[in-house]
Amino acid sequence: MKNQSQAETDGWKGKSVLVVEDSKLMQEQIVAIFESIGMKVVGTCEDGVAALAKVKELNPDLVSLDIILPDMNGIECYRELKKTNAKVRCIFASVLGAHISENFREDIPAHLFMNKPFLPDQLRESLKKVFS
Repeated sequence: MKNQSQAETDGWKGKSVLVVEDSKLMQEQIVAIFESIGMKVVGTCEDGVAALAKVKELNPDLVSLDIILPDMNGIECYRELKKTNAKVRCIFASVLGAHISENFREDIPAHLFMNKPFLPDQLRESLKKVFS
């Protein structure tokens, strides 16, 4: 049986994630990292508009959003997702993560932004906060 602290640190294991990333190479890397920490990748897509439809279809526990996307950027997608489901959990993975988080800190918590490329340990730290 797990103790309380172990359950808190791996509360994401077995949960589903939708990866929204327009670079196929980065998409493959992000999928591999999520799978390596015990999450189930239920889908991928390459733009924010497709992400909105996929979230409705798949109802994932988490959405990993790139910020710079065709058709609808990750910030706009996040806002649309929050309008339709206030409980949706998202994280942002972007080469601009630190810069973007500063500009949107009033409505998006900084711990939701991660700089790409990221390592499994960095993802675990963010997920501890997202799933707490």
